[in-house]
Amino acid sequence: MCLSNNDAVIETRFGTRAFTTHFASKQMYLFMVGLYVYYLIGMLWTEHYNLGWSDLGIKVTLLVFPFLFHGLPLKRSSLKYIGLSLIAGSLVAILICLMNAIRHYAVHPDINFFYYTLFSVILHPTYFTMYLNLSILFLIQYIFDLESGYKRQLWTSLFLLLLFFATVIAVNSRIAMLTTFATTIVYVIMESYKRKTLLSNLRNYLFFSVVLLGVFTLLLKGQNRFGQISEVIEKKEYESATIDTLGSSEYNSTTARIGLLKNGIGMFREHWTFGVGTGDVMPETVQRLDKTGFHYLAKKYSGAHNQYLQTAMTLGIVGLLLLLAVLFVPLYQYFRGKEYLFLAFMLIVIANAVGDTILRASSLYFFSFFGCYFYKLFKTERE
Repeated sequence: MCLSNNDAVIETRFGTRAFTTHFASKQMYLFMVGLYVYYLIGMLWTEHYNLGWSDLGIKVTLLVFPFLFHGLPLKRSSLKYIGLSLIAGSLVAILICLMNAIRHYAVHPDINFFYYTLFSVILHPTYFTMYLNLSILFLIQYIFDLESGYKRQLWTSLFLLLLFFATVIAVNSRIAMLTTFATTIVYVIMESYKRKTLLSNLRNYLFFSVVLLGVFTLLLKGQNRFGQISEVIEKKEYESATIDTLGSSEYNSTTARIGLLKNGIGMFREHWTFGVGTGDVMPETVQRLDKTGFHYLAKKYSGAHNQYLQTAMTLGIVGLLLLLAVLFVPLYQYFRGKEYLFLAFMLIVIANAVGDTILRASSLYFFSFFGCYFYKLFKTERE
């Protein structure tokens, strides 16, 4: 049937209205797009346009993925295939890191090749652990869904689970590692309670926890980065962690983060309304570090290593509130809807944002893709 011009205009108009109304019902998508738009508006008070446009190019998934996933027809069955794909990809990444470490160790025997940045050659340790963390949650969900009698699949899944946990410990990103343990505990307890299997599986959970504790203790003997924190506390280095450093002080990642945190808080206090602008946060950080005498940090680091503070420094209080809405609105909705896998994913992002800037590169792709995918699946099943 042919439509007249007026009918076509009316259909387009109502189609656009329906799309807009449907999209507006997805609050997380609205806040993601709003955050990106506000980063774009932040170009109005920035001086370093090249850095600003580069940052907007990196963050474009905040704008693209909500519209992309909004139009995709998703079913619950796709969750299994997404999970298996992530698990397979993580396994390949682990094997690559392991073979690389063995190759270097054969030439120069040094146990450090199996730890932290020397081991995590594919991604930054924090970001690699975030992928591994979600892979572990998918593995646990797969084990939950296994029917009785599938012993081979169960033992394979448990082996992979132990391998992934061992890799998380070896990668040795402290906040990300603790987040992995915490989100696993939260997910297992809440999902078991939901399925009414918590008490019947309690003995199995305790046994696996003891095995995991043994692996954790054994692997940390090779390299224990948690010792940096205790040294800082014992020596009270946090009180003078950023006294100038042109060779007079030694920094580790803990004291460096303390210094960057202090610097970032100072910047936010000075520019709390609108921030320094989308392209100016890195130059302003370095300039302020130099101005306050933290020359070593100015040469070696940039930004706040904390996404909440980084966004607040860049865009002020409105940008910070938008970021919090992006993260905590779906968290609340998942909790109410008893979608504990999705909830645990949001906890991965929320916790790791404390220790790193996650709205960049691989961690941003991780958040944008899985965040939009989970949210679309969640909303589709409730419409």
